[in-house]
Amino acid sequence: FNLKSFSLSYDVKTSVYDELIVPFLQRMSNLEKLGLYLLIDHNKIFVDGNDLKKNIINYLSHLKTFQFDIYSFISIHNQINLPSKDIQHTLTNLGNN
Repeated sequence: FNLKSFSLSYDVKTSVYDELIVPFLQRMSNLEKLGLYLLIDHNKIFVDGNDLKKNIINYLSHLKTFQFDIYSFISIHNQINLPSKDIQHTLTNLGNN
């Protein structure tokens, strides 16, 4: 794809993040601006800064602006409380490839 700017907004829970969304975005290597607004129903891990960097940002070498609002849902039988600080910490180095 030769797109410079792309925004994906989906306000219904989706379970195809790994299978469809990530590979689709990885092919957009010329993007300079990306917006992701998703509700992700995941069965393995929360989508956090580490996941975004490893699976999306590292593939977009021209990326200058990344705006996102991602709600990550995970079904677990033994509930744990994961402090938001732990998730926020993974976002601190997001812009430092």
